[in-house]
This record gives sequence, structure tokens and C-alpha cells, in this order.
Amino acid sequence: MKNINVHTHIFTINDAPDQFLELFLPKRLADVVTKIAKTPAGSKILPAVISQFGNLGKRYASFLERGVHSDQLDVFHDLSNSYPGEDIKFVSLILDMDHLGNINSNKINTQIQGAITVKKKYPDNVLLFLGLDPRSYNSGNEMLAFVRNNFDTKILNNTVYPFTGLKIYPSTGFYVFDEKLKPTFEWAADNGVPIMSHNNYLGGIFNNDKNTIIQNLKGTDGYTNMSYNGSYITVNKKINIFGMKETNDNMYSCSFFMEPNAYESMFNYFEKRGGNPLKLCFAHYGGLEQFQYANGIGKKNDDPYQKNPVGMTHINWYQQIKTMISQYKGAYTDISYMVADWNYSDNKNELSILTNDLNDQKIQSKIMFGTDFFLAERERAENSTYSQFKNNAQSILLSNGESVWQRMAQSNTSLFLKSFYY
Repeated sequence: MKNINVHTHIFTINDAPDQFLELFLPKRLADVVTKIAKTPAGSKILPAVISQFGNLGKRYASFLERGVHSDQLDVFHDLSNSYPGEDIKFVSLILDMDHLGNINSNKINTQIQGAITVKKKYPDNVLLFLGLDPRSYNSGNEMLAFVRNNFDTKILNNTVYPFTGLKIYPSTGFYVFDEKLKPTFEWAADNGVPIMSHNNYLGGIFNNDKNTIIQNLKGTDGYTNMSYNGSYITVNKKINIFGMKETNDNMYSCSFFMEPNAYESMFNYFEKRGGNPLKLCFAHYGGLEQFQYANGIGKKNDDPYQKNPVGMTHINWYQQIKTMISQYKGAYTDISYMVADWNYSDNKNELSILTNDLNDQKIQSKIMFGTDFFLAERERAENSTYSQFKNNAQSILLSNGESVWQRMAQSNTSLFLKSFYY
């Protein structure tokens, strides 16, 4: 059985909207930063400088570091070279960023074509997940037609399906229960197609236009026809680095879009619908700090919003996801990004807690290995993250006789990915 990293990225800054950095920097500074990032020297120096300035700086440093790459093939080579001598498959997630803030771009098709170029060169090692945002389509049927056309148009002399799954990123400003997603999710369930959803509390890319967030926070649940009243909040802390426009308000308020609780009506619908379950992975297991906070490990975090998470329930996201994957047949999670910042030295550490979860019969088949390359490289280099986790995970046997590594990188990932298209 092949090893599989279920969570990686290969896009470059060229695949993001032209105005991407203007969401976080004044226009003149954004133009300068973008130009510098697209030079070999700038791509090495600029991220190192930016990463020193708080969470926002670290979040975008790795993104800028890929600005110098001419295409996604270069980034994939960086990824694969981090696994010397290894026979491994990589799920590469395409991210629709066309509706970040109040911009309306059309870069998703450029990113898709670049990813397909990589797939053509490495058809057995690259598993593409097609990025979706309901705001890109006039109706659910239009989205479904777009998805089916992309999935069913074979490449390499009509021998290979280009896509394996779907990718959504709700913190960019939409809910998973958006009615436009429903027809595509029904098709996905019928065909066993897996979905990867970003669910890292306060982590990752988020919408940074206050008006857009406020406009989208109150929505109608497409599965219940009931109102969902997320609310814009104001926190006590502000970030103001180099004139950056980001505030913690926007970052925290976008948590409503991806809170695990918001997925419950969708899963209930598919449970009652019968047939194949909808397979969806809550990426990142809620995030490292939520994972640590729930289990009493790691550095002390005095942020009251970690103890009392923003959302409809105010329940720890690791605990929410753990409940969801135990309750719904098609619900999964992965340890991407947070595994890059794990501590392996203490007796009670992240891996020991994960091992306990993997010995729980209700969820032992639901937790997968992933790294979040390249976005997690600001925490630890990909080759180090992979080798350190694998070496430790191989040495731990579960109650069923498998190692933690076999269970997470082979058995569970294969189960999640299995579909008409894979």
C-alpha cells in the first residue's frame, strides 16, 4: 500500500489574484513587495523579514517565498525533493482565491491549468483536488457542470482522470451549507469523491474585507432553510505592521464560516439521504493551539479566544471535530500544518495524544497524515517534518497491530480517497 501525504499545496503567488497583497498592505507597498518577492534574492530575504512580525507575517512569508517560482512544477519539485528515495503520493490542493476581500479575480482557471500540467508529468504521484467557491457560480447547477467537465475530461491520451477530490476554504467568506454547493456535494457522495475543507481555528488565509465579511456572515442554511446568524465581533488586540490593513477582528470573525458546528446540517442531510456517505476532511484537526489547549499540553496560551473560541458554540474545535468524526461515517480529519510544530520530547506530547485517538475504535480510521506544504515550512522544513513524524510514528504500534504511520499514511488515506475517479 502506497504512502500518501493527503494535504499539500503547489500554487505560487502568480496563481493568486493580482491584488492579493493589497488586502493586507497599502497599495504602493503591496506593489513593491510583490515585485521583490518575484526575484530570486527577494524571495529569500523578504519572507525572513516579514515572518518576524507576528502571526500575519509568518502566515504569508511562505506564500511570498514561492513568488520566484515560474510555475507549479517548480514547487512540486521542491516538495518531492523533500522525500528522497521515498515512493509517496501527494494530494495537491487547488485553492480558489478569486473572492478574497472585495476583489473579483479570475485566477482559478490559471491555477487549474498549471496543476494539470504537473499531473500530466507525474500522473501516479500527484492527486489533484479542485478548488471551489460558491461565489464563482450563478447557480448550483452551473458549479456542478464545471466540476463534472473538469473531472470527466481525461488527460494523457484519454487514459487518466485529472482530479481526485474537491477543496473548499470557507474562511475566505462562505459557509459549507451554501445551497450552490449542494448539487456538487450530492454528486461527490454518489461517486465517492472526497472533499478537503480548511478548519484551522485562527489559522490560514482569511477574508480581510470587513464589509464582505459582515455581508456574508448571516446566511440561509441550504439543508434546513433556516437562518444562520454569524456575527462580526471586535476583539481587544490589533495588528498594525508596516501599515497592514489586517485586524484581529476580521481573522476572528471569519471563524464562523469554518466552525465545525456549521457542517452539522450538511452531514445530517447526507446521513438521512442514504447511499454513499459524503466524505469530508476537517483539515488540521482544529489547529495546534486548540489541540494543545484541549489536552493540557504545550505553551500556556492566555488568549481568551482560545479558551472560548469564536463561533456559534464556543466549544474547542479539536473537541468539535473529534465528535463529528465519531458521529458521521464520512467525516475525517488530518494533522496538517500542526505536525510541523510538534514536540516529541515530553512524555505527554501531541503524538501520544494522537495515538490514544487512533486506538479509539470510533475514530481510528478517520485521522490522516498530511503536512500542509508549503505553508507550514515557516515552522519546520518539509523533509524534517516528514522524517521526524514518520520515524516516531513507525515505532508505535496500535491495538490492531498497525503502526501509527501505516494507519495514518496508508490505511486511512486510501479509504478517504477511494472513489469512482481513484
